[in-house]
Amino acid sequence: MRHRLLARLKSLLSSKTKADASLAKQAGGLHLPAGTDQLRIDSDDRLTGYIPLGFVPFAAHQLGNGDYFGFYWPVGRENCDPLIAETSHDDGLIEPRFSNLTSFLRKTDGIDREEWIEQPTFEDDPDSPLNCFLKARESIGQKAFDHALEQLEKAVRTLPEYTYALATLAGQYQRLGRNEDACRVAVQMIISPPSFGYSGTVTNIARWFSRLDTCPQDLTNDPIWKGRAHLASIPTGGTKDSPAYAVLREAIDTYEKRGDIVRALTLMQTYSDFMNSETQSFQERQNYDFAKHRAVQRELSWKLPDGPRFLL
Repeated sequence: MRHRLLARLKSLLSSKTKADASLAKQAGGLHLPAGTDQLRIDSDDRLTGYIPLGFVPFAAHQLGNGDYFGFYWPVGRENCDPLIAETSHDDGLIEPRFSNLTSFLRKTDGIDREEWIEQPTFEDDPDSPLNCFLKARESIGQKAFDHALEQLEKAVRTLPEYTYALATLAGQYQRLGRNEDACRVAVQMIISPPSFGYSGTVTNIARWFSRLDTCPQDLTNDPIWKGRAHLASIPTGGTKDSPAYAVLREAIDTYEKRGDIVRALTLMQTYSDFMNSETQSFQERQNYDFAKHRAVQRELSWKLPDGPRFLL
């Protein structure tokens, strides 16, 4: 996988002029929604460890602590209106706070652009992935499990790579004895980036998944399922070595070969998130270079029906 990524990068760089001319003819790419005239868009695609490809920051309602709001397009939904997310650099997280720009502008109406804004209420933005997740946790605490399940399923429909919600949803499926559904959701959870949630619940589901003996028939040939035994402990940085990385690289390669570009790209982001938390010496042993990895990620995003995952 590492050799293929490097070879593809060299090919990309050596034929840049020709590629640019060809790619410019395509009508895809991310498009900002109406109403952005009120915002100062930061189109500088700089590298930041936990910021995913497909996130476009803007300057408004920042606390000045290094966190900021931005547009985020879920992988494979580049032709849809983006969510509004907020970064949390201390935790390395992206919080999907608003369902769309309209909801964000409604919340910020009349508020000085230098002031931070609170999370909208569930009533104000019932389609916010974060609101759905928070409402689900509240419902679980009240033992209103049916309502919790409804909100979790809604959250991951809106943001399929919402790791926090996926882990909690898998746990609810387990509680109901829907183990095949829990297994499917666990695969999606492992594919999804830790920047969209990393917690004890995520770790517990990963361990449960790694010990399974059977899976739904549709997962029999899934690379994450096949490598599950090495994914009991998802990389968190600071380890000398981790067999999980080889499994993730092989899975990226397999998904790409099968034409499942959404999963390949999502897992590339996950791989990058984890690898960026490792030491430089660890990265060097794994032949990982963030800039080169992101360049390949950007190139692969052109294969999405409405790609690429950046502004043109």
